[in-house]
Amino acid sequence: MIELSAAQRDAICEILNIAVGYSAASLNAMVGEEVSLSVPAVDVLTHDEAIERLSSGDAKKIAVKQRFQGHFSGKVLLIFPERRSLDLVRSITRDAVPLGNLTELEQEALMEVGNIILNAYLGSIANQLGKSLESSLPIYLTGEVASFFGEATQSRDGTLVFFLQVDFALRQKKIFGYVVIVMDLDSAHSFRNIVDEHVAAMCA
Repeated sequence: MIELSAAQRDAICEILNIAVGYSAASLNAMVGEEVSLSVPAVDVLTHDEAIERLSSGDAKKIAVKQRFQGHFSGKVLLIFPERRSLDLVRSITRDAVPLGNLTELEQEALMEVGNIILNAYLGSIANQLGKSLESSLPIYLTGEVASFFGEATQSRDGTLVFFLQVDFALRQKKIFGYVVIVMDLDSAHSFRNIVDEHVAAMCA
């Protein structure tokens, strides 16, 4: 696994926290009311550690995943425990949809929310670092966490995972989820070097 110094970890945490703030602003515009997003924890994990962390609690999770590529490449996922995803959907729809119709709405609403959050998130990271990133269309996933990572299981020793718990505050409700960035070893090295350049430029 790639090694990160304390200074590199701090810089990456700051970049990712700022990106969450941009995501919150984009979500506010969609919902039409203030949505607060906070990040109580940012961790750098191995592939297996991330799956173990995500597998705790509710076994079934819901995710929206996008691939990105550019000066560094990988996957970014917005992940919720299944029950929390239902809470988020009902908050956004103001509890107006009967529970019997929620499954179909859940997928549509979470895809839209995920697309907004993840695009704003990646856009902020790219802007902060002065690099271009292109992202794919989001896909909706449900089931066991290990399946969300796809082919990463084939090269997990060289996979770096940036793991953020994100707390949503919406209409007096507290809802938590996770933003997970997965990079292979080459992309993780590129990302670390770009962060070093960014920090050097800020200090110049």
